Amino acid sequence: MLATGGAFLASTSPDGLDSLAGKIGLGERARVWFAAPMPEYQAHWFSSEAFGKVAAGLAGLVMIFGVTALFGKWFARHRRS
Repeated sequence: MLATGGAFLASTSPDGLDSLAGKIGLGERARVWFAAPMPEYQAHWFSSEAFGKVAAGLAGLVMIFGVTALFGKWFARHRRS
């Protein structure tokens, strides 16, 4: 619910890291090492901006869940040994 509903309530202001980078001039000097899969929290394969934000939120949620579940299984296996 939060991933889908929160997309509509999210602020259009930059987040903390973007804001700090802009204040200290880091954005102009930064090198891009790899492209973000969904820049600006937007899944661009949807024509609707709202659906794109919701899809990006859900994709992020699924990715974090997967990484956390894999780490939990690895940790539980090594803890028993």
